[in-house]
Amino acid sequence: MEVLTCNFLMPLENVDEASVPQAAMRWGRRLGNWVGGSVAIDNVDITFRMNAMNAKFQKDTSDVVIPRQQIESVGEGSLLRFFRTVDIKANGRLFRFRLMSKRRKQFLSLLNQKQ
Repeated sequence: MEVLTCNFLMPLENVDEASVPQAAMRWGRRLGNWVGGSVAIDNVDITFRMNAMNAKFQKDTSDVVIPRQQIESVGEGSLLRFFRTVDIKANGRLFRFRLMSKRRKQFLSLLNQKQ
């Protein structure tokens, strides 16, 4: 199992607005609810677990688990043309991860390995 530090795009509705300053919510509405944590990759699942600091501002703090057998496609995307993302389409949903360059390449390589 490999574990990488990353940010994951959670639904904006998951933000506990009472615990977040309004200025941060304005940015969140523009850029999305990017949550810091780690992603674990094994032969069965891709699992995102948010870190404790980010969990304080979210309603649902449970792990996001993507079964590898449900992955339809893996590709690269972008955020504001400056940040590259790893986009996983699975079970009709889009899951978006943001990692630094070296880790992004490592994540893509791990995702593209045969299960």
